[in-house]
Amino acid sequence: MAGPSFQQLNLGFASYYGDWQTNQHRPFHQHNEVELDLILAGRVTYELGGKSFSPIRRRAYCFWSAVPHRVVRLTLPVRIYSISVPTPWVLQYHLPSPILARLFHGECFSEPTNSADELMADSFTFCRWHKMMHGGSVESRRIVMLEVEARIRRLLLDNQILTARLESPHPTAKVAQMIQYLTEHYTEPLHVAQVAALVGLSPKYVITQFRKTCGVSLMDYLNQLRVYHAQRLLATTEKKIMDVAYASGFGSVSQFHAIFKRNLKISPQQFRQQLQLHQRD
Repeated sequence: MAGPSFQQLNLGFASYYGDWQTNQHRPFHQHNEVELDLILAGRVTYELGGKSFSPIRRRAYCFWSAVPHRVVRLTLPVRIYSISVPTPWVLQYHLPSPILARLFHGECFSEPTNSADELMADSFTFCRWHKMMHGGSVESRRIVMLEVEARIRRLLLDNQILTARLESPHPTAKVAQMIQYLTEHYTEPLHVAQVAALVGLSPKYVITQFRKTCGVSLMDYLNQLRVYHAQRLLATTEKKIMDVAYASGFGSVSQFHAIFKRNLKISPQQFRQQLQLHQRD
């Protein structure tokens, strides 16, 4: 994929509705989320990691958006819903490793043939998610988060592949290996040299390629995984802050506090207190 420049985006957990009436230029872009999309009208052809695919209208599809991608052709008008889910959240689903490997190797997953009733339900569900994300409460967003997780699980486990897997020499395939390794070992002490040895590249090249693909450094990505793990422990257990820090892979409590606050703008204690307040409301 040498040549084009990429727009680096940071969407987070978000919902988008597009009503495209013109064939405007849409450049390559990438962001560290998994996309769950549904086309209601028209036709869209994507280029993803050097492969092209055209999702079938009214069938949900899913791909990893850290792979540079763009829209190359439209049959207008196009109406589309798109849900973006941060990659660390999807990693927390603990899906089977072969499924994650295919996702991170640049494959697009689509649901198999649906009945007319299922297609209608899909349109209603994506519309409802979008309204709840943009006009609902914190609890509404939590409901959408859980429903989207269930939908992504079903789609990835019972699917058809729209794109061919990236060949292993492709740089993104190497990054997929790194992410898989980080996912399985993030609670352990890790260093760039270990990851570089795993994929057979120099540490310097690993640092450069990971940032180019994911938009963040390898160590920042690793710390994101650890913070998400800590959030889950803070929300679902009564472990002491010190125990949460070490169980999440941090080397010290002070490091945990600094990285947690840098990522979430609040301390671990404040995060837990906010959850307790919401539970009482």
